[in-house]
Amino acid sequence: MSTRSNCQTHSSSSNLTRIKDVFCKHNVGVVLRTVKKGKNIGIKFYGCAYWPENDCGYFVFVDDMVSGNNSQNQGLTHEHLCCKCEGEQIKSLKMENLLLKKEVIELKLDVKRLVIVIILLCVIFAFYLMFKNGV
Repeated sequence: MSTRSNCQTHSSSSNLTRIKDVFCKHNVGVVLRTVKKGKNIGIKFYGCAYWPENDCGYFVFVDDMVSGNNSQNQGLTHEHLCCKCEGEQIKSLKMENLLLKKEVIELKLDVKRLVIVIILLCVIFAFYLMFKNGV
């Protein structure tokens, strides 16, 4: 069962349903639309949420999605598409996690270096005060 919510697009003032468990190439939930012109008028389809300004080309008729007769999802169900996208998101998050861990290590080293510099400055200042006062 898909999670749905209403959203506005830049190209239209009408309410469109965003499908959160099917993603376009922008990694954003696709939008359920209805064909308004041509031979397929009235047929529902999933399309890129950024259409028409930054459309990635994602387009699948709802009937094709359900029957698995489209090249975009290669016959995968909603659940499979969700898992496929989640797998890609997991890879991306693991890479981001690795980079953040590396950054944390570097920041900890910076803190240690700064502590050493502060201690050295305190020692130098203490010697300065001792010699200035003639101790």
